[in-house]
Amino acid sequence: GHYWSPAPLPCRGAGTYVWQWRPGHDELPDIDEGFEMLGYPADHFAPTQANWNRLIHPDDLDDNHAAYLRHERGEAEQYEHVYRAWGADGRWHWVHERGRIVERSLDGAPRRVLGTQSDITQQRELETQASADRARLALIARHVPGMLYQFVQSADAEHARFVYVSERCEALFGLTADALMADATELVRRTA
Repeated sequence: GHYWSPAPLPCRGAGTYVWQWRPGHDELPDIDEGFEMLGYPADHFAPTQANWNRLIHPDDLDDNHAAYLRHERGEAEQYEHVYRAWGADGRWHWVHERGRIVERSLDGAPRRVLGTQSDITQQRELETQASADRARLALIARHVPGMLYQFVQSADAEHARFVYVSERCEALFGLTADALMADATELVRRTA
């Protein structure tokens, strides 16, 4: 059949770009920006899903395809997945991809899919570092004889809460850290 071929979609910024895919022909006419996002020259690979899949981490490829199939079958409103893709710099980059089937043939087969990709590598690295910092703080807090906490009070003084409480609060006050962070007034009721 005849397929409409629009001009490339010029939407890029903040590490995100728009792509389109024609599944019946395996064409990804706007994937050049995706390759560039990973550090490859725009014309380094032919613009196909097969070539993009070669860059996806083998452990993520099946889950990525399964996420798309859930959308294709109508089980999800859109396709969305986070996976690792191999960059020209010799390391894995985290990619957050979303897409939606925007055109189907008369028999219901997908004809055109539009979506976005974002490089979230820096965000993932920051989350990993923050998680390691929290684990280190928890380890230190276990060895402190008292309770470590962070208490935040709003300017109007009506919305005060604990944003961090060490595990030792349970031994000291009989309250779990989660309970105390959920309701700071529990401490006042227990100690009054």
